[in-house]
Amino acid sequence: MENDATIQLKTLLQLHLATDTSSAKNLPYILDILTSEHLSPSPHLTKWTSRIYSLLHSKDAPGKWAGLCLAHRTSLLSKSVMIEHAQQWLTIALRVLSRKEALPVLKATVNLCRIIFCSAMDVSEFQRQVCLPNVTKFTQTIIALCDGEPDVEFKILLLNTLARIIPLYPNAHRSSHTALSGLCLQYLNGSAPLPTPMALLRSSSRLYAVLPATGGKVGASNLWKKTVEETLTFGWTAFSSLRSSFSEGLCPVSRDEDAHVTIPLNLDRLRCFVIIIDDLLGTGTQRSVQVPIGSFHKFAIALLTSTTADRGPNNGHIDISARSLEASIVPTLWKLGCDFVASLATHLRHHLTSHLNGLTSCLSSHLEQKTAGSQRLPFLKALHSILVHCLPLHSEVSCNRLTKAVLSSITAILPSQSDFDQSTDTVQTGRSKKGKKRARAYEGDELLKVSRNILFPLSDDGKAVLVACDVLAILLRNPGLSPTTHSLSVRVLLSILFFLPQRSPLSLSSDPTVHPKLLQKIQALVTESGCGTTNTASKSLGLVLRAVDLSTIDDNACQRTLDLLLHPRVPPLVRSLPHVETLSLFHSEEGTEEARDRELLGLSVLQRQTSDPVQTTTATPSPQVDQEDRHIRPIPPAKVPSPIPIDTPAPANPGNSLPRAEPVYVPLKPSYPPATPTPEPPSAFKPTVMIADAVEEDQEMPAIDLDSDSD
Repeated sequence: MENDATIQLKTLLQLHLATDTSSAKNLPYILDILTSEHLSPSPHLTKWTSRIYSLLHSKDAPGKWAGLCLAHRTSLLSKSVMIEHAQQWLTIALRVLSRKEALPVLKATVNLCRIIFCSAMDVSEFQRQVCLPNVTKFTQTIIALCDGEPDVEFKILLLNTLARIIPLYPNAHRSSHTALSGLCLQYLNGSAPLPTPMALLRSSSRLYAVLPATGGKVGASNLWKKTVEETLTFGWTAFSSLRSSFSEGLCPVSRDEDAHVTIPLNLDRLRCFVIIIDDLLGTGTQRSVQVPIGSFHKFAIALLTSTTADRGPNNGHIDISARSLEASIVPTLWKLGCDFVASLATHLRHHLTSHLNGLTSCLSSHLEQKTAGSQRLPFLKALHSILVHCLPLHSEVSCNRLTKAVLSSITAILPSQSDFDQSTDTVQTGRSKKGKKRARAYEGDELLKVSRNILFPLSDDGKAVLVACDVLAILLRNPGLSPTTHSLSVRVLLSILFFLPQRSPLSLSSDPTVHPKLLQKIQALVTESGCGTTNTASKSLGLVLRAVDLSTIDDNACQRTLDLLLHPRVPPLVRSLPHVETLSLFHSEEGTEEARDRELLGLSVLQRQTSDPVQTTTATPSPQVDQEDRHIRPIPPAKVPSPIPIDTPAPANPGNSLPRAEPVYVPLKPSYPPATPTPEPPSAFKPTVMIADAVEEDQEMPAIDLDSDSD
């Protein structure tokens, strides 16, 4: 009795595959509904394979293309059918590849041959009788097609097919090693003035990296080592040509060569070098090999330390045009160096431990510069690869330096001085009754402004901040991080957490997905920092509950966090004193070292100016009276004088000094340059410190209840 699949296969043969034209026209529908159940043993299966065989012999290109596609899908769905008819299909496919056929027919033929050679590796008899006699013929045909084929997409398909087949049949391709190597180097030698397409470069590099396998078990390791050494020499030659007018001891460019041609060519060769090394390190060998890590580290340092301030060659002759072109590509050299470092960290892992200090020092020096987020993204990605794949940093100096450098990438989210001045003008305008009406009339006008500034206008700027959050999360877990740097980082993150929900997603980035991703990462960082001790964990429960997404409540990370907060592993004290974590948000708890680090990062605080109720009746308040002192902002570096310590009394009501949810509370020092003292007018508002002293004289000391159980 026929089942539904058999009946449907019969319908396909009678209606959809009746002619060659209908077969090509109905091919998408047939491939969509065809399953392995249709190819189960039945009387119609023989008719199915016969129809495929007749389509492969069709004189029309559409019919032949349909037969190749049906044979490819049949080989994927039924291994037994493929083994039974593979010899006939391979004979026809190799004959098609040797002719000048249409490009879709050639692509379908290559796909069919790849499936036949790669699908039945566990059937030894099939490999001996069908695959081994035909795979060398197929390889020679592919090499001939690559040499005379102008279509880049088809070349990529041919190179990817060879990279897939050669590791499966390495001994069969030993005689073809020279031809395959020449084919790869044809696309890995650089191109000018236009660079080599990235997809073609990746495919060629992947094929070049698997060629050492043709040496067998013994010779594969030697071939791999020889390939790495030749690639390193190739990279140094390209790099020396790009630095001929800067560093001493490098080979100068010949005067007969045009710098407008040689510099793009060598830059593309350097890009090829980075990709080749990445593929070679990712290709495994049957025996252990010795990796020249020292040579790799030296080359990475040379790329990252390239500057425009080096001395010229000894002969004193400098081509101004070549020097300007070489100076313009220095950021590209940095980016290639970051890609190279990320590749080394991904593949070498703990073997790179002895060279981490030098690499992280170079990366931190670049991150400490005042550059745009898109230019910082390669350095942040390289640093993230090092922190994820290598061992934790054992140098406390490097850890603290990297944390401060990465923290400067995140502080750009906080409001700047211009935003604060704009809000100050709005408050000052609203003093009068007429100003209040004007403010109400234009409320929400900032949403309609076309010329409003976007903090991260480029997509790479938003990616840089997200990667910086990931890097900072790893650095904060390092035990070598100093308490001062950790406290400053947490304060900045808390400020961002308070301010970010108030900022419009479109004012942050043109991509609306950056705002929720960034908010989620900041909440995770603050939540992790709040789970340090049982004392602070009990006070961070609300923060954690707000950060947990109900749609991902079953996530293991959220469950672990909530379990840590609800069930602390350490029994609480009978009467615990306030820990330092509970006081780290207050300005009075900021130490000298932390204040110095904050000033080096360009962070400042706006002090609150308040007045006594008696004094306000005769004095005119400053326009900044109603401004909050809890705004942290990035500012340009300026020389700040040492503040004079002034003892201020504690407020009468301690609850008024607690941070509110609206302002961003990170107490930082003002970094304005000192102004020339001018005589005060009679109606000027007196400083806060003077009023505080007057209140202190008349105020009575509040009583302290020693029996209270509160903190």
